[in-house]
Amino acid sequence: MGKTEPGRLSLKLAALVTVVVVVAAAAYIAWTQWAQNAAVESKVLAEARTLNTEMSAVWDYIDESQQAINVNADGTYDFKGIYCSMAGKAIAQRFTRDSDGYGIRYVRENPRSATDVPDEFERAALRRFTEDGATEYYEMAEQDGKPVFRYASVLEIKWNCLECHGDPAGTPDETGFLREGMDLGDVAGAVSITIPVDSYVRESRAEFFRSVGFFILLAAAIVAVLLSRCIGG
Repeated sequence: MGKTEPGRLSLKLAALVTVVVVVAAAAYIAWTQWAQNAAVESKVLAEARTLNTEMSAVWDYIDESQQAINVNADGTYDFKGIYCSMAGKAIAQRFTRDSDGYGIRYVRENPRSATDVPDEFERAALRRFTEDGATEYYEMAEQDGKPVFRYASVLEIKWNCLECHGDPAGTPDETGFLREGMDLGDVAGAVSITIPVDSYVRESRAEFFRSVGFFILLAAAIVAVLLSRCIGG
């Protein structure tokens, strides 16, 4: 005996609901993945900005302390070789050495030393700072087969920087390097920060699977109830 008209309609309704649930599940999975990735980027960006602020504080402190560092008790000037760039780089090197997977360094176009030569990401950041007036640049990347977050923040010429990087161009400054003839506000370089994101990714994936798993179970339960009613009816 064939299915009654109401029975066929019930099966069609169940099939339609199943399709809708499957489409909704796919959309939910895609949205959840995007949201989790955005959450990871937001968290690690906040960490990068905090590290950058701390390094900037060190740079500014050394810069503002030059008088106290280089003037002896009798009032004579005696350059000690402790200046903002040197101190910032030394602290960045120690932090990088003692932190698993983290990296902080200073880079610039026309670098004064080989350690300041920018890589591809850093060159892109310096172009953005110079051409577009951006103050930060970042991206998710991979380093040594592991996911990392690359962040760069602009370094601009301030009044105290002009003593070493301003005019007259081509003459040696106190550190022995040749001045570049830069002006106030010029892009001097960038702070480049690398942060490992393994822990962030693991946490995100765990949350993703929990959320998607619950949604799929709920959707499957709805479809099962509809089908059982259709078959029973």
